[in-house]
Parts: sequence; structure tokens; C-alpha cells
Amino acid sequence: MKQSEVEIITNLFNEKIKTLYSKLDAEFFVLNERINTSNATSDRIEKQVILTNSRVTHAEDDIREIEKDINLLKDANRDHIVACPQADNIQKIADDLIEKKGDTEKKLRDINIDLIEYRMFKKYPKIAIGVLAFTCITTVIGAYITYHQVRITTTNIDNNSINIDENTKNIKNFNAIDSLQRK
Repeated sequence: MKQSEVEIITNLFNEKIKTLYSKLDAEFFVLNERINTSNATSDRIEKQVILTNSRVTHAEDDIREIEKDINLLKDANRDHIVACPQADNIQKIADDLIEKKGDTEKKLRDINIDLIEYRMFKKYPKIAIGVLAFTCITTVIGAYITYHQVRITTTNIDNNSINIDENTKNIKNFNAIDSLQRK
């Protein structure tokens, strides 16, 4: 191999290395940018996680405080049930309510029994109309008969009063004749 061939090969080899170097340099630059972007993203995520953890910690503390308050209230309620000064009054009211409930249920049963006839008319409206028509017709006939009886009675009374008037005249005439005869 001649020197010129070695130089050509060396030049080609150097160019190849430069090309590879520039490609590697570009790839490393892109990779470095990606790493920087990832680092920025991971920093933001880390800050968010820290904030979230802080919120969770505060929420857990609040939950613990609330649980303590609930337990205190449960204990106070348990003690209050035993030592409540109004326990007798509450029991009396509860007993009264139970008694009134029984009275109310009895009254509701009585009302339901009373409403059976009305429910029948609601269920069978033709029967209701028939009963109503029968009642109206009976009332009209009864009123008509009563009117005629009263009319006949008043006619008889008028006739009797005419007879009484005639009898009274006759008695007056008789008294007058009798008083004339006595004189």
C-alpha cells in the first residue's frame, strides 16, 4: 500500500469519524434536552406530590381530630343516657305517643268501616244513581200526598167552619126565639 492510498483511507476514516462524532453529538444533544425536560417534569411532579402529601397529611390530621370529637360525643351521649334528668319525661311522652297511636289506629278502623257504604257507591255508581233517584221520587210522591191530605183537611175545616157558622146562626136564632117566648 502506498502512502497515497493510506492517506486516502485515513482521510475517509477521519471523515467517517467526524460524521459519526457529529451524529453522536447531535444525538447526545437531543438526549440531553430530553433529560432536561424530564428533569423539569419530574421536578414539577415532585412539587405536586409534596403539596398533595401535605394536603393528605393535613386531611389525616383533621380526620383524627374529628374522630376524637366523635368519640368524645359518643362517650358524653352514653353517659347522658344513663344520667339524663329528662329520661322519665321522655319515657312518659313515648308511652303517650304509643297510646295515641293505638287510639288513632282504632279511629282509622272506625272511619274505614263508616266509609264502606260510600266506597260501594264509588265502586258501583249506577247503584248510587238508582238509590238517589228512588229517594228523590219517593220524596216527591210523599210531598204530593201530604199536600193533598192537607188540602182535603183544610177543605173539611172550611166546610166545618161553614157548618159551625150556620149552627151558630141557628143557635142565635134559637136563643132569640127563646128569649122572645120568655117575654
